[in-house]
Amino acid sequence: RKSSMIVKHDELAAEYDRRQWNQLAIVLTCLSCTASDLNFSMLVSFFPEAARQRGLSPMATGILFAIFQIFNLLTCFAVPWFTKKFGGIRVLATANLCQAALAAGIATTGTIHSSTPFFWTFLTLRCLQGVVAAFSEVAAGGIVTRSVPNDRIGEAVEWVKISRILGIVCGPLIGGKMFSTFGYAAPFTISASLLLVLGLLTIFMPIDMTLENNSDEDAPENVTLKLIRRPIFVVILFALTITSTAITYIEPTLQLYMAQAPYNLSHTQVGAMYIISTVCFAVVATFASPLVKCLGNTLSLSMGVGLMGLAYTILAPPEIHGGPLSLFAFLHQSSQWSAIALTATGMAIIGIGGGLILGPANNFLLGEGEYIGLGAGVSSASIAMMINMAFTSGGAIGPFLSGLLTDHIGFSKSCVIFGYFILACTIPILIVIIAIQIFRKKSEAHSSESHAEFLSPLLEDDQNIL
Repeated sequence: RKSSMIVKHDELAAEYDRRQWNQLAIVLTCLSCTASDLNFSMLVSFFPEAARQRGLSPMATGILFAIFQIFNLLTCFAVPWFTKKFGGIRVLATANLCQAALAAGIATTGTIHSSTPFFWTFLTLRCLQGVVAAFSEVAAGGIVTRSVPNDRIGEAVEWVKISRILGIVCGPLIGGKMFSTFGYAAPFTISASLLLVLGLLTIFMPIDMTLENNSDEDAPENVTLKLIRRPIFVVILFALTITSTAITYIEPTLQLYMAQAPYNLSHTQVGAMYIISTVCFAVVATFASPLVKCLGNTLSLSMGVGLMGLAYTILAPPEIHGGPLSLFAFLHQSSQWSAIALTATGMAIIGIGGGLILGPANNFLLGEGEYIGLGAGVSSASIAMMINMAFTSGGAIGPFLSGLLTDHIGFSKSCVIFGYFILACTIPILIVIIAIQIFRKKSEAHSSESHAEFLSPLLEDDQNIL
């Protein structure tokens, strides 16, 4: 009996140690997510000005922002193979070290003052950043799901989401402050140092290096094909792509616009403007469930898209008279604080609209999976992948489109035109969703009537027999 108690004690001690190491894995993973997103988001508050000083146009700057998302999207499909073969922790540690090296490399681009060498050097480094970011993001999701009991997986995923939001919120503010105080290289040096420390900690801390993605529970290969063929999936993924495009649209152009009169904002203050949008997005996405239940998924989704379109029409209204772009010209402000307040309101509405879209979109996608016989456990992995693809695609389209339009017609007019485009997209999204719902109800009613007609003679025969 004494020996069995010793064995039991050893088993409990081993379980305690295992959980401690898994908790450590979660902490380091969340810190890595925060540092990674901070590294990528700090650019928006100062880089457009640095690029213009080196002779780059808004379109060229937009390409530098967009290329990151393109390579991230292209890489994410290959990452699960690496995490399964080498373990999620090893992949995450390597990604952190590579990100540190790339951030250090970008810090040195401040010494390049000719436009062409600067553009191609920065473009190459941004492509590599997109590749490494895909490894970091996918590995982080796999680590946290393998580091907690099954009933805590949803909670662990939320921790990663919160960590990433923290990095996105702090990035523009820290980047703007470091750039204003210490110069071009300072933000990248800070992020490189942070990622280097986290990479080394991930390697040398006592963590189970075999932690990997939950690949043995992935959905069947044909699940994604079944889902993507559904019209409702196409509509919702289009709405999510529009959402991501709207969120990232102003990244390469807002800072330059708000450095001019009447705004005259510093890099740190521009970073604070981004915080307004990100915080509103996070808060609404987290707490919008009661409103969605009250309004319904269709109305909530449409309202979210419409709000984002409205936000862009009032974000920077041009001072023009006549023509379709003058519809909101009466909102144009000449005084500094009035103009700042109007833009801040627009940024807040962009965040509110984007946050309001996420809940209904997820409900539609999961509900459609269940409608065709795929439970949440089977379809969730495919749905998460498609949502990520939609957001990454929008993240590439937004900066490129913004740079292209701003190059030709200016920031204010480009925002109004983009706002009109989003508002126009609200109509077909709403019409298609309602049409699908009406068609489905009629089909179900017809199926019920046919079933009743089929059973009626059988029931009559039973009654005659009795």
